[in-house]
Amino acid sequence: MLILSIFLAAAGPLPPPPLTLEEAAALAAGGAPAVAQAEAQTQQARSAAAAARSRLGPTLAVDFKALTTDNPVDVFALTLQQERFSLAEFAASDPNHPGYLKDWSAGVTAEWDVDVFGSTRRAADSALAAAQAADRSSRWTRRTSALDAVASFASASRAESSLRLLGEREADAEKDASIAESLFTQGFTTAADPARARAAVAEVRAQIAEQRAVLEQARAGLSAVIGADAATRPLAPLPEPVAVPGSGAVTRDDVESADLSAQAARDRDKAASLSRWPSLLIQGTYQLHAPTPGGRWGDSATAFAGFRLPVFASGGIDARIAEARAAAIAAEALARGARAEGDRQIAASRAALAASEARETAFLEAQSAAGQAREIQQARYEEGIARFADLLEARAAELRAGLGVLGARTERVVAAASLRLALGLTPVGEEKP
Repeated sequence: MLILSIFLAAAGPLPPPPLTLEEAAALAAGGAPAVAQAEAQTQQARSAAAAARSRLGPTLAVDFKALTTDNPVDVFALTLQQERFSLAEFAASDPNHPGYLKDWSAGVTAEWDVDVFGSTRRAADSALAAAQAADRSSRWTRRTSALDAVASFASASRAESSLRLLGEREADAEKDASIAESLFTQGFTTAADPARARAAVAEVRAQIAEQRAVLEQARAGLSAVIGADAATRPLAPLPEPVAVPGSGAVTRDDVESADLSAQAARDRDKAASLSRWPSLLIQGTYQLHAPTPGGRWGDSATAFAGFRLPVFASGGIDARIAEARAAAIAAEALARGARAEGDRQIAASRAALAASEARETAFLEAQSAAGQAREIQQARYEEGIARFADLLEARAAELRAGLGVLGARTERVVAAASLRLALGLTPVGEEKP
């Protein structure tokens, strides 16, 4: 065991395992910045709902105070509350110019704004629906972040595969250019063949530069949603495509969030309208007063109940009602738009998936045919019965078909993930709502 530990330490740290598409999606769904922001907003909405619900019940407050005053009114009242008032002392004193009086007090106050007509209940229902909408929106953000990771992963994988293919083609093109130059030097060909060969090398190198830029951009996009450490790991191959369900079995989270937001807006509208009606306030207070904390304490209790009717608020009530009504109309429109957009995305994703499948099939056929054509032209060129330009064109056609297969396969993976999301499923993984 000691020898093994020494050997492993000398060998250095093990390389990180390849990053799979499913892992990238899970990392984005769990820790993307947009996900963290959405979860914080959900927690904020839940706290607001709890606060709104708390307004339906009574409140209880305890207070402790220390006071010194020579205000005639306060001195007289506090003397009564401390239960130290006597007629003899009052007659001997100067009520208009009393001395300073110290007062220590403790009190308990219970208050309940009774929701007689339901305005507070409607406001609480609105806050609860808003919290539920935020929760659905957070789930949707997790899934869209996972789709972003899928798209970036697929783009990076395509770029890496394209670079490997282009690297092989660059080596062949450089050999072709060397052969063409040698044949021209020996007088077997014209200057056109070396020029064509050099042009083929330049074209391949331009494609390599383009794919390197695509790879850097895709890695940067992956880093933005899963973190820099995970984004620098080697990429596992793209998984084999799987069948996508024919229809959505659940309501999409963004559509459900929009519906809940519309419900919250309707409840706010109703709460604003009910705020015109009076409210019933019930209040009870129990107090203790003493000249010193260790002295004799006098107590008193007060109960109050009354209606409050809003009569005039300089147009504030009407403005709140109009604002809430407009917000409800806008939320209803957004909900309808979300459902229509969901249907559009399903149709568009299905079309994109079908197109990518057809493109992959076509490019695979083209790749096979182009490979055969290149082998034939290679043999004909070596026999001296085909032009060098024909061989270069055959190589270019085979390269285009190979790059087309990689592109179509990548598009198919992204289109399948997009369709799953549009149907209300996770972009990759199990068939979970």
